[in-house]
Amino acid sequence: MINENLKTLCNLIGRVAGREIKTSKDFEYLSQKIFEKTNMLVSVSTLKRIFGYVNNVGVARENTLDILCQFVGYKDWGTFVANGDDATRIESNPLMATRLDAMDMYEDERITVLWKPNRRCVFRCLGDCHFVVEESVNSKLSAGDTFVCGLFIEDEPLYLEDLVMGGKENLTYVCGRIDGIRFIKENSSIV
Repeated sequence: MINENLKTLCNLIGRVAGREIKTSKDFEYLSQKIFEKTNMLVSVSTLKRIFGYVNNVGVARENTLDILCQFVGYKDWGTFVANGDDATRIESNPLMATRLDAMDMYEDERITVLWKPNRRCVFRCLGDCHFVVEESVNSKLSAGDTFVCGLFIEDEPLYLEDLVMGGKENLTYVCGRIDGIRFIKENSSIV
């Protein structure tokens, strides 16, 4: 049973960290994030063994499992295992994903937002967290729609408030409800 619980924990760790954990750089990132949140160190090599990235030399120590469970919001490994199927539900947790505060954007700056399946929109900042849709591909949004949005977070849903769309006002719209969004800020690469 430990293998299934450990697999569930590894999947949850990736969600909390805000990225898939599959490369050496991902494990370095994860080790740093765990330390920042718990003030306890889990080495990169230990993480690689736990995630099955390298040959497993043995079962992880319970102390290490406790630290990983604290990272995802549980008291310890025993509490995580006791939660069974509910262990994958995250009710609250700090977001570690890349984010962009709309207040940091300049007027006329653009951001491209992508979400499944095949959706892409280009938003132009009007200032003070207000945006206009400049381009829309495979989305219900249309060029000229306007909205308010304060924060863009990778792999999280994007909520557009006070949307004016097709002659209707004060709508709320969500992009990427299930898998979240990705974004590209003008003159940058995917964040």
